[in-house]
This record gives sequence, C-alpha cells and structure tokens, in this order.
Amino acid sequence: MFKYLFLFNLQVYLTKYGYLPTSLHHPKDQDGQVKQISEALRVFQKVMELPVSGRLDNATLVMMKQPRCGLKDPFNNRTLKYRVLGHWRKKTLSYRIYNHASSLGVAKTRAAIQTAFRYWSEVSPLRFHELNKGHPDIKISFHGRDRVCPVPFDGPGERRTGLIAFTFLLNFPPFGSGKPVEKPPPAPAVPNKPPADSAAPNPCTASLDAIMLGPLHKTFAFSGDYVWTISDAGYNTPIRINVLWKDLPGHINAAVHSPRTSKSYFLKGEKVWRYSGFKLDHGYPKVLLIPPNIDSAFYSNANKKLIFIKGSEYWQWDELGSSNELRQYPKSLKELVTGLPSNPDAAFTWTNGHTYLFKGDQYWRINPRGFIEKGYPLSKQDRWMQVIPPNTDF
Repeated sequence: MFKYLFLFNLQVYLTKYGYLPTSLHHPKDQDGQVKQISEALRVFQKVMELPVSGRLDNATLVMMKQPRCGLKDPFNNRTLKYRVLGHWRKKTLSYRIYNHASSLGVAKTRAAIQTAFRYWSEVSPLRFHELNKGHPDIKISFHGRDRVCPVPFDGPGERRTGLIAFTFLLNFPPFGSGKPVEKPPPAPAVPNKPPADSAAPNPCTASLDAIMLGPLHKTFAFSGDYVWTISDAGYNTPIRINVLWKDLPGHINAAVHSPRTSKSYFLKGEKVWRYSGFKLDHGYPKVLLIPPNIDSAFYSNANKKLIFIKGSEYWQWDELGSSNELRQYPKSLKELVTGLPSNPDAAFTWTNGHTYLFKGDQYWRINPRGFIEKGYPLSKQDRWMQVIPPNTDF
C-alpha cells in the first residue's frame, strides 16, 4: 500500500511540472508504469542538471522538495522529448547543409556535422543521410547569433520547417557517451545562470519594477538589476539587465515597447533610454520631457500612443507626432481608466489586447474598451505564480 501511494505521489509531481502527460496511460502491469515514470525522472534529472539514472535517488528527492513556483518547467509537452530525449516520429532522417561555418570551411563543416550525427546514431535508433537538394527533415545553416539575444537557438524548431539550430545539433546526445565533437568556436552567449555572488530575484516573490511585451514578442519582467522572460510554459532564469540591453542601468522605473515603431523605452529618474531591439539608439539616454521617476508605462492599442503613469496622473505621447502634445498633460488617472490604483508598480499591454497593471501582490486587467474587467484585482502570486510551499511531501 505504501509503495503504491509513493508511486502515485511521484506521478502527481512529475505530471504537475510537465514531465508526464496529464492523461498518463496506466499499463496493466506495474512494470510498464514504472518504466514511464523512470523515463520522466531521466528528463527531470537532465533538466535539473543532476546525474541521469531514471531512479529516485537522494539528490533527485532533495531537488523535488525545494520550494518552487507552481508552473510547469519552461518547455511544453510538444517540445519536451525533442529538447531532452531527441524523439522523432520516424527513425531515418534526412538533412541538408545550406551553408558552412566561416571559421571551418566547407569540408570541415561537413565532417563535423557527419561526426555529430554518427554519435547520435550510436546511442539512439536514429539514422541520418545527407541531401544535396530537395526538402530534408533537418535544415542546417550558419548565422551570426546576436550576442545579446535572450533566446538561444535550440530544440526542435517548427515542425513545418524542420529548422534546428546548429548549436543544438553539435552537442552530444544528452544520455550519450560524451565523445568530443569538432565544432566552431561558440558565439558569446547569454549566461543561463547569474554569477554565484549575485543576488538574483526569485520570480515567484520578486517585486516588479517594470514589465513589457518587448523585442522578439517576448514578455520581459524587470526587478532590480535583473530581467527574465515569462511565457505560458513558465519563466526563464533571471539574468542581468545589461547583458541584454548594454548600458542600461538596473532598478528602472518603467519600460514600454512600441509595436508601432519597434522601439523600446526605459525610464529611470529623469532620463529615458531608447533601444532598437537590444541596441541603444544614437543620442540616448536623453532627459525626459515629463516629470522624473515615472511609476509605470504601457502602449495603448486604442490610440497607438505611449501612456506614462505617476501617482494619480498620466501622460500620453504619440511617437510620430510632436512633443508639444505633452503640454496638455498631466491628467487624472480616473480619466484614463476608472478604478485603477495610484502609483502602480508596472503595466503592459499583452498579445490578447488587454492591459495589465500591477501593484504589490495585486493586478488589474483592463479590456480593449478601457474598463477594468469584473472580478479584478486578483493576486499576482496566486494567479500568476501559484507558489508551492517548501514542505510538499511525496
């Protein structure tokens, strides 16, 4: 009875955090069920950078008992086995090399790729063959990776395109022999983890300085000197802001991205920094034409303007218009949206057209017509992060 209960609780945990499907098939024989859970444990151990055994050893159990947010780990069921187990629906795959690494040349590039695929074949049932023309399963091309891009090229890519980044292909299989593979020197990459001596915030409990739907259509959350991205699948590890946006200080007051011009604005004190993507525009930072220490900012889909909030007042500005418009402000925040709190911590307009405004542990959702939706405010921690207490047992 105890063994069955233990197995059930382990299954609940692995399902909750995305390592087992919610509709896990229960074989009649217990050995089959244990095999499925063992595979899920291997994935968990790989993601958590633990020794991969497929068994619930002490290190794995300690990791599972750590306090964490109630979100699935940042991959979804569709990409899980591609990213960690290398799963394909067929066993014989074709690939095509569209160009070569400039640091290696044509011959060495082809040799490195062939070697990488050979190592994959040694530890998996997959077989690979090269195409010189036509439509392959895997398309390989080399591009200069943006050194400040927060999204590394890895994983399966889109199924319809068959694109996989070369940085992923050249790594040995996650459960392979660990043989070295010849490959070009890696481009400078964004660190996945902050330095050991830094105090990165916990996204579950951190207070927000700003939040925006920004470059690459990613949602960026800012707190202190750190930033992380948020998605339906969870959040990424916080990294220092100036790793992505060079010369941008931490502890910003507000951030807003304009889909109209593809410009991102960051406000701190009496200054504003404007970026195109992750590159600082010439002449910035500049002195603000509105009062310093703005509380929050967001982009209005309704009038295509930037909204800035401070206290119980707001300003709006048309990027493509004249700065003289600012002379008509400030106006009462009540004229913008009735029922909003003053001094909000952060605000942004998301892909669904709704605007979200945060203060403390609460957030408000404003519909495209400019009204707060019924039932709001709600708890940011309960609804966004769902923090799990540290004493969760198995």
